[in-house]
Amino acid sequence: MVELGKLTPDDWQELRDLRIQATKEVPFAFGWTTNEEIARTEEDWRKRFADSTHYSARENGKLLGVLCVSLETKRSMQSHIAKIFSVYVAPEVRGQGVGKMLMDAAIDDLKKNSKIVKITLNVAETQGAARRLYENAGFKQAGILEKEGHLGDKFVTVFVMEKFLR
Repeated sequence: MVELGKLTPDDWQELRDLRIQATKEVPFAFGWTTNEEIARTEEDWRKRFADSTHYSARENGKLLGVLCVSLETKRSMQSHIAKIFSVYVAPEVRGQGVGKMLMDAAIDDLKKNSKIVKITLNVAETQGAARRLYENAGFKQAGILEKEGHLGDKFVTVFVMEKFLR
């Protein structure tokens, strides 16, 4: 049975291992290469928790999914926007609703924050299943960023998506 929770800085090694797995599997989806993720120090990983909430999905204690949320705190004119990023579900539990569970938990928490009006996220054109998950959660495409990322001579287009809470 999959259990939802939130990661803490003490979970940094599990997050690192899952991110390395994710960047190997879907290199365009996360904005960082596997080598960049491997090169990060413990301090680097722990800092990732300072400005974001990391929702987690575990089965029998094993981390199998993550979804991160950050709130805009530095620019007051965008303080009504939350950003979802770094969503990943391990292959062995895909198709079992884990991504939906993570998304629902994050959206439910964001709805409780009366300051949050909109949630945004980006999804690579190569991530069809992720895009369907976001559309099913009520996100609409708001824009297209062509050649937004690249690995060597391969470029990727990214779709900007948004969901209004109020």
